[in-house]
Amino acid sequence: MRTRVEVLFGAVLVVAAAAQSPAQGWQTLSVERSKLPTQDLSVLVRHDVGQLSIRPARDSVRYRANLRYDGRAVEPIYRYADDSAALRIGTRERQGGKSGEGRRSSNLELSLGTSGTLALDVRAGAAEALLDLGGLPITALAVSSGASDTRVRFDRPNPVRMKSLTLSTGAASITAERLGNANADEIVVRSAVGEIDLDLSGTWQNDTEVRAEVTLGTLTIRVPSDLAVHVETSRVLAGLSHEGLEKRGSAYVSDNWDTAKRKVRIYAQTVVGYLKIERR
Repeated sequence: MRTRVEVLFGAVLVVAAAAQSPAQGWQTLSVERSKLPTQDLSVLVRHDVGQLSIRPARDSVRYRANLRYDGRAVEPIYRYADDSAALRIGTRERQGGKSGEGRRSSNLELSLGTSGTLALDVRAGAAEALLDLGGLPITALAVSSGASDTRVRFDRPNPVRMKSLTLSTGAASITAERLGNANADEIVVRSAVGEIDLDLSGTWQNDTEVRAEVTLGTLTIRVPSDLAVHVETSRVLAGLSHEGLEKRGSAYVSDNWDTAKRKVRIYAQTVVGYLKIERR
C-alpha cells in the first residue's frame, strides 16, 4: 500500500493506492478543506457508476470527500480552483475498463459545510445517489440521473433563497422529498423515459412554480392539503390524473386556491408520458 498526504492552503489530501495485482485495483482518495472564502462555492459532482451520497458536514469543514474506486473501471476526478471557488469531484468510466464489481466500482461520500452558500450540480450517470441536502445554504441546484435511482431529500429548510432547482432523468428515477424546505423560486423537471416523484411537503416561505417536460416518463406530484395548487397542461397522447382538483377554465385548481397562504403553479408539457397530481 502506498499512501501520500499533502497539505495545501488549508486542504488535506490523502491518496492511498492499493498494490497492483490481478486481484487488487481498488484505491482511495480523501480530501477536505476548511479555510475557504464564504462566497458561493460552485460544486460539480460527476459520478458515472457506483454509489454516491451527499450530506451536510457535522463540523466546520467547507467540504470533505472520501472516494473509494476500482482503478480498472473508473478514474477519479478532483480539482479545486481558488480563483473561481469551484470544486470538481467524482469519477468517470475508464475507456475500455473492466470491473468485476460492476456498478459497485466506486463509492463517493461528500460532506458540504454551511459556512458559505453553495451552487450544486450533480450528474449521477448510472450511479445510485442519495442527496441529503437539508439545512445546506444552496442558491442553485441541478440533479441529473442517467440510468439509476436518485433520491433528493430536504429534511430541514434551506436558510437561503434558491433561484432554481432542476431535476432531469433519462431512463432512471428521481424521488425528491420535502421540497417545500428547498426554498426554491422555481422547480424545473425534465423526464425522458424515466420516473420522477415530487413531494411538495415542508415549510414553504414563498410561492413557487413547477415547470415540467415529460416525454415517455411518469411524473407524480404529491401536494399537501394546506398548499394551494394550480395546474396547466399541454398534452399529446399523455395521461393525466388530478384527483382533488376542480376544472377552472383551462386549468385545474385546488379548492383552497383563493384562500391558501402559499401557492404552487404547475405547468406541464407531456407527450406520451403520464402526469399524476395527488392531494393529501
